Amino acid sequence: LYSRAEPKMVLADEEETNEEEAEWRPARSWSPMEAEACWPDYCAMNALFARKVVEIYSHGDIIWTHDYHLLLLPSYLLRKLTNARIALFLHVPFPSSEIFRTLATREEILRAMLCADHIGFDLFE
Repeated sequence: LYSRAEPKMVLADEEETNEEEAEWRPARSWSPMEAEACWPDYCAMNALFARKVVEIYSHGDIIWTHDYHLLLLPSYLLRKLTNARIALFLHVPFPSSEIFRTLATREEILRAMLCADHIGFDLFE
């Protein structure tokens, strides 16, 4: 999403602050053993992004999301912005069906991605 405003960091408590005041929490790495524990956080983070996008969206904007961190975002956005034009681009190739089918949340991810008007991927080359 492109905004002409100065970039601001939004923390989990949704307070706007500058980078010097921000506290970063350590990233959780994903593993199949932690999938259940991480999924609610992943959903909440996508919902937080969606709320912010809805807040600054103007009719006619194109919402362009990037990478696997925001795979659920098109679904959350379409619930609030029914006429928005949404694009999703992954800077990695889409996983093979053998890998993708191992994800417990594969249906939710795929349904959310398909809410985008345009989807792009890097290719194996």
